[in-house]
Amino acid sequence: MTEPADHPDNVLRIERRFSAPPEMVFAMFTRPELVRVWNAASHGFRAQDVQIDARPGGVLSLRNVKPGVEEREEGVFHEVRPHSRLVWSYRYLGTDFFSTVSVDLTPNDGSTRMAFRQTGFPDSGSRDEHAYGWNAVLAMMETALLAGSGATRFAADRDGMDGFAADLEAARKRFEAEQTTGDTERA
Repeated sequence: MTEPADHPDNVLRIERRFSAPPEMVFAMFTRPELVRVWNAASHGFRAQDVQIDARPGGVLSLRNVKPGVEEREEGVFHEVRPHSRLVWSYRYLGTDFFSTVSVDLTPNDGSTRMAFRQTGFPDSGSRDEHAYGWNAVLAMMETALLAGSGATRFAADRDGMDGFAADLEAARKRFEAEQTTGDTERA
């Protein structure tokens, strides 16, 4: 019998290279002020009440909000190796959706190679919807990393994420503007 996680419709894999050290990429997934900007941004949500305790057994929780819609995510971290590996599972409250995500980060000549894997999709449509969302937010992350002000500040002060969060917010706004323009052009 094939396990659901082994079925092609239930697995999403993404490989990406980021122009930043693993510490910065790791922070994108573990710092509430950064997750707040990108989580579910591809679908117009804004994350609120973000709580992240990035340690094995630690909790992840947040609310995704957009006009007329609210969804709650809850999860737990299973594996946390700073700057190299994260594994967490999460679910949307009030649904049957349950998923596990792993992110592996490898330094590569001043950049980071990321191997992303998510399992637990009920079908290929759900997987494809998540692929769209993840690819959109990963592109936002890369744009923010390339902006420079956040990377400069991060290099100077690893706890000072304000410049980087501002770069990420600017990348989100560009994405939203492109989506609005694309919707207008398609009409």
